[in-house]
Amino acid sequence: MLLQIHEGRSLDSVDEVEAMLETYHHHPRLKVLHEVGSYHALGVPWKTVIDRFGKDIALVHLKDMIGAQSVPFGVGDIDLPALITAMDAIGYQGDYVVEIAPPHREKTLQYIRDAYAYLQEIPE
Repeated sequence: MLLQIHEGRSLDSVDEVEAMLETYHHHPRLKVLHEVGSYHALGVPWKTVIDRFGKDIALVHLKDMIGAQSVPFGVGDIDLPALITAMDAIGYQGDYVVEIAPPHREKTLQYIRDAYAYLQEIPE
């Protein structure tokens, strides 16, 4: 079970996610989805999410953004290499989902290819 944040939806702040975890007493199956783009759009830095939820993070959706706009990986405000390094530092062993939302649908495959190439450059 993953708690997912999205702007304008039921959970849209780190405080609400934290309250849900507390309400269910950190049930072993209840975890947090680090929805990088949504947190960023809400003004919450990725590092804040890692600091607050750490070991409760079970999945990470990677996305690069400028403000609330999705952009190709590596050109936005989100330091994805630093985020991955920080996840490694807390022992994260889970998956990363590449989340692409190009403004023009016909560019989706190119954005995915570019994201793959960008992520391959991040040292393990």
